[in-house]
Amino acid sequence: MDEYSRLSGRDEVERESLPPLAIPVWEIRPIGEAQEPPIVCPLREEFPSPPPRTNWQVPLFLFVATCVSTFWVAWIDTLRWDYAAIYSICLMTILVSHEAGHFVQAKRYRVRASLPYFIPFPLGPIGTLGAVIGMSSHVHHRRALFDIGISGPLAGLIPTLIFCVAGLQWSYVDVIIPGHPRFGEPILLKWLFRWQFGEIPPGHDVYLHPMAWAGWVGLFITSLNLIPIGQLDGGHILYALMGRDARRVATGLLMAAVALVVVSAYWWWLPMLLLLFLLGPKHPPTADDRIPLDVGRRILGWLMLGFVVVGFTPRPVILEDRPPRQRPTPRPEYRMPLPPTPEWEPEEHQPILVDNTLFRANDPSWFARSLKGKEFSKDNLFAAAPS
Repeated sequence: MDEYSRLSGRDEVERESLPPLAIPVWEIRPIGEAQEPPIVCPLREEFPSPPPRTNWQVPLFLFVATCVSTFWVAWIDTLRWDYAAIYSICLMTILVSHEAGHFVQAKRYRVRASLPYFIPFPLGPIGTLGAVIGMSSHVHHRRALFDIGISGPLAGLIPTLIFCVAGLQWSYVDVIIPGHPRFGEPILLKWLFRWQFGEIPPGHDVYLHPMAWAGWVGLFITSLNLIPIGQLDGGHILYALMGRDARRVATGLLMAAVALVVVSAYWWWLPMLLLLFLLGPKHPPTADDRIPLDVGRRILGWLMLGFVVVGFTPRPVILEDRPPRQRPTPRPEYRMPLPPTPEWEPEEHQPILVDNTLFRANDPSWFARSLKGKEFSKDNLFAAAPS
């Protein structure tokens, strides 16, 4: 009885590991009988977790707030609601296209991604700081990483170029207004200016239509995201092209950016550099880095990284045309003295025009009226033409 209790209390795996004679006779299966598969209980970590619920309230609120902020900055600059609406619609179209490209490709490769979070910024000349999308770092292979990273800039670049070309049809060239801030011109925009307006004379600038202004913002945001460092879109593309060797290239580019900011005194880039240092130039690896890219993807990837050269401007806002600041005239501490008596004296019986009233020189009232409530000067005393 004790032997039965000792052997029957063992689990299936432990009993199979015992010698044949140690298994009770009533548990020995006949030869040829089908063996039942053992019941394996999965661990807690192996249970498939339910997909997270999509939080659409916060992205929707930020989207509406960004629409309002872009409309607000354009209205403050132009004081026209139609221009503000054109700028806001065009810019939001560019941003939505960019984030939709990332989101669709992430769903295609079954990578968890959140809805885009737009960032309103009503204090600047643009009205927004772009948008971000939360995505899982567990990407299956480099090909999936490449498609997810490059689809956003490609999708946003199409409406950007359309708005730039179409908006220049309503833009014009005029004299530079002193003290009025101007936007930097990337190489691509200079080519479009020359194609549309020819050679721009010195002291003149192109005043962009709101549609072209939104295109300029799209160029700036797209080229900024294509810088091949860290978690930027360019960092995803560079890692997909070079693998783990991309870390050395990204680190070198980050050090070169720091040197350029220090030498050129572009201090407005310090927050961006701080953000890149916090994220780090290292890109997390994919689940399988051995899967290579085909020739078409490699060519497209290097072309997109080269777009930074023609689409990026290190000086987005130019303020050198502001007139020099003048010191205010000091306020006098004493009353200014009366001007000296004029050398000219009217002759007798000569008409005098004082405050649109004719007097005779021998009339004493004209002199008293001219001094009443004002100071005596040449401005209110002059001879009329002799009649």
